[in-house]
Amino acid sequence: MGGSPVSETSERHDHKRRQRTIAACFVAQNIGMGLAFGSFGPLLTANEAHFGVDRAQASFGMSALISALGIFSALLGGLMGKLPVRAMMMAGAILNGIGYAGLSLGADYGVAIAMFALIGAGTSLIAVLGPVTLATRWVAVGRGKVLSIINLPLVLFATPFLVALLLPAWGREAIYHGFATASFALLLPLLLVSERPTESDSQAAAGRMATPTIRFFRRGDFWLLALGIGILAGIGTAYTVHAVPYAVSRDLSQAQAAGLLSLYAGAGIFGTLLFGWLSDKLGASMALVLAAFTQTIMWLLLVLAPTAIFPIIAAILGIVTVPLVTLHGAVLAALFGPAGVSKAMGYSYAIKLPFIFGVTPLIGWLFMLDGHYQPAFLGCAAALLAATLLFLVVVRWAKARPVATASLNR
Repeated sequence: MGGSPVSETSERHDHKRRQRTIAACFVAQNIGMGLAFGSFGPLLTANEAHFGVDRAQASFGMSALISALGIFSALLGGLMGKLPVRAMMMAGAILNGIGYAGLSLGADYGVAIAMFALIGAGTSLIAVLGPVTLATRWVAVGRGKVLSIINLPLVLFATPFLVALLLPAWGREAIYHGFATASFALLLPLLLVSERPTESDSQAAAGRMATPTIRFFRRGDFWLLALGIGILAGIGTAYTVHAVPYAVSRDLSQAQAAGLLSLYAGAGIFGTLLFGWLSDKLGASMALVLAAFTQTIMWLLLVLAPTAIFPIIAAILGIVTVPLVTLHGAVLAALFGPAGVSKAMGYSYAIKLPFIFGVTPLIGWLFMLDGHYQPAFLGCAAALLAATLLFLVVVRWAKARPVATASLNR
């Protein structure tokens, strides 16, 4: 039997609202993450000169940004179920616009650090919490594919090239002005966001019920997932920092070594789509196991393989590492559903912060001990294998509790 005319009209209306919401999330995630993380490195030298600081001090801006991103993700995650997500994402866009405007106009580096923190807070709303919350509400089937589209890192890939091209002619002030304008302009597509699909009063009330905080910390699968994600995020960050000097130490030229990062980033675009599809086919948790195990093999090959295959290793690492945000959101959405995913993402993001901060300097310290990267890279491979095992336990627990987590391994 066909549905009633009212039901069919409602479904068509929801389809259009869903498409507009997903499109707005794609733009917001790209503007948020892409500008913040894609521009910092290319503008580092210009910021050193503008603020009159050294390299270490200038690099602290990224620490402030990442710290604020993690802290505000944890603090604001619980509010996503209580306040309008669209309003919170619009507030995030305004914070980012103010932050970039402050970086363009200010001359004091203390103020600049505050601006980077402001950008981190805004990015937590428009690129982390908002998109995963809305995708979980609007999409029940094929969620991994939708999250992969939202998190497709097109702006992140293009920004370093555009900054390098425009910086000599425009200067850093004009570039930051452009970033501020893009952030404020983001308010327009965010007006298209719809909070949730049409549903009964009881369904709407259930979707707005807050998940108690203690529930997350009592669940072993949450802790195993958060720790494993932290390992992957920390080691993935370390690759972007240490890949070039390691390749140079293996007798590649500076240009060849830098090309590895371009391959890594470009392959990551394909990998994001691939693992979105695999998440729907295999289950998000099994896709995460596959990604972590593949990373383990690639880090072993970085130590054992000849440099001739370094481009292949870099491309495969990009395919399996860049989609981490997509897989992270897909697994948490399956574990906690629309009512708890934003809070779970916030707490999980905070837990992975020490790994992001700690792994990169740890590898640098181990390198300083004997002048070789190999022991540190072998340690990364061992840690990635441990993360793979953590994810396998999550899969096994999900199978043992099919009623509670049936969607985790569809």
